[in-house]
Formats: sequence, C-alpha cells, structure tokens
Amino acid sequence: MDVLAITTTFTSLAVVIVALRLWTRFRLAKTPGWDDLLIGGALIVDLAFFAFVLGERHYGLGKAFSALHPRQMQKQLLFLWLSIPFYNLTLILTKFSALFLFLRIFRSHAFLIPTYTIMAFLMVSGLWIVLSAFFFCVPIHDFWSLSPKAHKDHCLPGAPVWVSNAAIQIFTDLVILGMPLPLLWNLQITRRLKVGILLVFGFGIFVIATSSARLYELSTMIGHGDFNNPHANVQAVMWSSLEANVSIICACLPPLHPLLSRLFSFCFLPQPVNSSSASTIPLHSTSRTISKILPHTTQFTAPRKPSIYEHGDSGVGTDSGVFHKGHFYAGTGSYSANISRVVTNEETNDDAVENGRGFGLCRS
Repeated sequence: MDVLAITTTFTSLAVVIVALRLWTRFRLAKTPGWDDLLIGGALIVDLAFFAFVLGERHYGLGKAFSALHPRQMQKQLLFLWLSIPFYNLTLILTKFSALFLFLRIFRSHAFLIPTYTIMAFLMVSGLWIVLSAFFFCVPIHDFWSLSPKAHKDHCLPGAPVWVSNAAIQIFTDLVILGMPLPLLWNLQITRRLKVGILLVFGFGIFVIATSSARLYELSTMIGHGDFNNPHANVQAVMWSSLEANVSIICACLPPLHPLLSRLFSFCFLPQPVNSSSASTIPLHSTSRTISKILPHTTQFTAPRKPSIYEHGDSGVGTDSGVFHKGHFYAGTGSYSANISRVVTNEETNDDAVENGRGFGLCRS
C-alpha cells in the first residue's frame, strides 16, 4: 500500500468532515463551543503531522537505510522526530474535544465526576506523552544522529516508551467510548432514534481498531528488532496517520447530527408525539381558524439556541445538537398543533400554559 495515497486520502477526509462540523455548529445549529475549537486545533496539528510524513517520504521513507545517503537518513530521522509529538498531540486534542462535547450533552452530576477525572488523567498523561516525544534524546539532536553510542547513552529506551504511550492512548479511547453508552441506552426515546444515536457514538470503535493495529505493528517491529526494516517503518507511519485522522472523523460525527438528520431521516429524526385525546390541525392553518376553536390561544416557539442547562431526568441536555427532549424539534419537516383542551373564557392563557393545557406543537 502506498503510504502517500492513504495518508493523503484520510487527511483530506478529516479536513472535509471538520469543515462540515464547523459549518453545522456555526451556521446550522448555531451552537459552537470549546469542543469545536479543540477539534479545529487537532486538525491543524494533524496537518502539521501530515507535512512531516511528506518530509519523511521525500527523504526515503520505505527504502532501506543501507540504500540511503547518510544525509538522507539524518533528514528522515529529523522528520520522524518532529512527527511523533504532533501525532500524539492530535490524538490528545481530539479526546479533549470529545470530553468537552460530553459536558455539553450529559448534565447528570453522576456523569460529570468521571468526565472531569478522565480529563485530569488525560492532561497528565498527555503532557508526558508529548514531552517524552520531544525530549526523547537529550540533547535532542542525538535522535537523528547515526551514532549507536549516542542513542544508547542519551536517549530513552524506545520499546517501553512507545508501547506504554500507545497503551495509554488505547485505554483512554476505551474509557471515552464507553462513558456515554449507558446514558444513551436508557434514554426514553423511540428505538429507531436510539439506535441511530448509538451508531453515531459507536463509530469510536474504529479508533480503537486502528490504535490496536498500530500497536500490533509497533510491537512486531520492536520484537523483531526491525527498526531499519523499510516495510515496518512504512506500516508504523501509515497506521499512525490512520489513527489520527480516524479519531478526528469519529469525534465529528455526533455534532454532525443536525446535518445527518436531514440526510438520513429514517434513523435520526425524532418521531411525532401522539395524543389519543387530541385533535390535530395543520400549523399552516390561518390564525383566524385556530382562534375560532380556541378563544384564548397561546403561541409556543422553540428557541434557536437552547441553553445547555436545560435537561430532563435523563441528564441529557439540549445544546448538543444531538438530541432534543422537548416536543418542538429543530430541523426540516412539517409541524402540527395538537389541541388537548379548549380554553374557556373563565380561564386565562397563563393558567392554561401553567397546567399544560391549551395546544402544543409537535413534529409530523
């Protein structure tokens, strides 16, 4: 497999998905947040990582070291040294973006504590992973030195550091993937909508798959001592790029729900609220017709930007663009007015609203 074709394809796909996410959040849902800023930062770091991979390839990635000029070998190792911390930082920023998204969606106090805990762990472990990559050798120029003695005396042991860092990345991926699933499963919504939302969040399993594949290639290379094997080096770079870009893509899928709901309405759009005791009048009927039926009518409107503090018993908020708990759903489609009770002259509009009477809007 051509490492350039694969890395270019998935990096380009990540750019498109992030652009769609930002457009959805800023223009469609109008609910931008810190999670969007973090995913934008992750993409910028990922593009820098991609540039360093191109540098590695330019200086002979995929060729045996014995076939390269010493100057080429040093340049390739220099770009390898630059790429490792940027690869790790891409993953860490993507995880923080997912956690900040969770804070916007899930408002249950029982969920906030583990979220902040994993954030603290990720901050400490992330600092170690990035700094250990930058200062793998002290002085740092010994990383691209061709002297075996310099590597032995001034560099960290490669196998323990790389494998432990990869294991930390996989562990945090597993925790972040599993955190929202119980809350999502217990939502009091239609099975079709629940399956759609679980599928969106469940795409994170692909991140774990690519991380595991990269760890396998890395372990194989270390176990066989194939650091100078061109095929092993290409595989390590390819899986690193796949992991970084797949992480960004999967982290963008839940915020893309308002856009996805318009494209795949069967799985994602909420269903209308049925009322056996209510009559239905199309919303496009004139206000004169409605006023004849309801002497005192109350107009219900949905806010364009719900507050993150509006949530129900499930602990799921409405600011995420993923799930709206109320009867008025943002998006395309027609709406109807359900009349549950005719307000008499003796009752005021306020009483009707306070007691849940009058008429309400639901999607049809």
